[in-house]
Amino acid sequence: MDRRTFIAATSTALLAPAAAAGSPAGETAFATDPDAAILNAWQRRVAAYAVINSETLGPSDKAADPHWHIVDECDKLIQSTVAKTPLGIETQIWVALHNSAAYVLDEENAILRMDLEYVAQHTDDFDWAAMPMVAALRSLRAMGDA
Repeated sequence: MDRRTFIAATSTALLAPAAAAGSPAGETAFATDPDAAILNAWQRRVAAYAVINSETLGPSDKAADPHWHIVDECDKLIQSTVAKTPLGIETQIWVALHNSAAYVLDEENAILRMDLEYVAQHTDDFDWAAMPMVAALRSLRAMGDA
């Protein structure tokens, strides 16, 4: 699966009510991909953040706890799984960037969209430690486009 297909599928997951509720719906979307576990975990993670950051719920709201649990489970899976493709590696770097950077909501949304163009244009908004991750993402994208 190429990067564009993955990003389109991830964006669709944000709009799917079952995925937004944190259900395992859509977990087979990447069943034939060598990095299916990583890619499906990313989709679930993005869907959980969509609920956490919704207008009806906030990150510190007690009702967000089940969604934080989903994020934690997905992070553990993504971090413990050895990626087999550039897209799997890229996904792991996006998680690292999301977990390590100090940013505002616009930057968070760009990370969750895997919007490298936006992130690269706003590198001044990120901590210094994020710069190597942005560089690695640019390199992986360039490899995929070659």
